[in-house]
Amino acid sequence: MADLLGAVETTVPPDDSQIFVVAGEPDDVPFLGGTDGRFVGCAPDVIVIISESELLHEAAIRVEHWSAEPPSPDGDWDDVQSGRLPVSEASIAVQALWETDLSERLPLRTTGWHKVRVHTGGRAALREWDTNWDGDDVAPVGLERFVVQIWPD
Repeated sequence: MADLLGAVETTVPPDDSQIFVVAGEPDDVPFLGGTDGRFVGCAPDVIVIISESELLHEAAIRVEHWSAEPPSPDGDWDDVQSGRLPVSEASIAVQALWETDLSERLPLRTTGWHKVRVHTGGRAALREWDTNWDGDDVAPVGLERFVVQIWPD
């Protein structure tokens, strides 16, 4: 049975369509061109999540740390992707280009390899807003949403 050990939530304006979940000091950031359907990439100390839109909006993101592989979160999700993440620091936070923490740091029990699963929702609604945006609308907050689940590998 998996136990939820902690979670943080925030909203983040994607920078050039990118959202970062950072553990330590990443040296390399995976490039996701968006043409192959991938919206999640992992490299040492960083998870890169690609937003559906390059236009100004704030995506809602929840990062969860689990003791073992967790159940899928409740809710209506469009897609789910996973990866493996080596971490050198026992905490993780949502950042914009890893310059400033936008969420509280979420403690992790250990460093080393972790599994990552990212659920996304609201992407079709965001695409519709993106297509119809006339420059005057208020940018949506939380229309696109992500749940990032992390547990030891």
